[in-house]
Amino acid sequence: MWHRGQTFQVTVDTRTGMVRCPQVLPKVRSNSEMYARLKAFIRSRQDPELPEHRRIDPARAHATCANRNGNVSLTLRFQSDAEYAVRRFVDLVQEIYLSFLPDYFDYQVEAFNLDPDYPA
Repeated sequence: MWHRGQTFQVTVDTRTGMVRCPQVLPKVRSNSEMYARLKAFIRSRQDPELPEHRRIDPARAHATCANRNGNVSLTLRFQSDAEYAVRRFVDLVQEIYLSFLPDYFDYQVEAFNLDPDYPA
């Protein structure tokens, strides 16, 4: 259990070099502005201009998302350092919920059944 009371299923496969969560965000239309901005946000977390402690080093790992039937999955591929990848993956999910999603209050009300009278 983590953000908004959701249960997150996270798989770490050191053989294939992948950390993956099949549903980071539910109920996101693939043709929505929100999804386009989410993809840009994830790319921005790999920008060399970000401080080292906040970015995903593209030489060590690469993050992508996909949308299947409205469920956004998140994948981080890595070459050799699984510990680094898992830390960065957790940080990225945290940033999605704490930095990206506040701009989408109506989405949060709908997707997570929040009370609209009590802003998060």
